Amino acid sequence: TGTPTTPTASPNTNTTQIASTAFVYSARPVQGSTTVATTGTSFTMPSSITKPIVVAVDGVIQTDYTTTTTIITFTETLPVGSVIFVLGYTG
Repeated sequence: TGTPTTPTASPNTNTTQIASTAFVYSARPVQGSTTVATTGTSFTMPSSITKPIVVAVDGVIQTDYTTTTTIITFTETLPVGSVIFVLGYTG
């Protein structure tokens, strides 16, 4: 009886071991957005995301960009007022 428990695997574990709900919850995607205040090509990633999987600008999914853990760099200049939306993972 009671609630069974199991150790929580480290982030990025990719094995066939049983996953606890804490591990599954931590692996869910998060989202963030920022509005471009200065015309340019490099912007700070929304703080909640370190591994982007989808990047959109003004509702259009982008493929021509590079990232580090904190910066998104586009191949084209974005105008002031553009909204950058990012869906990705933390950690």
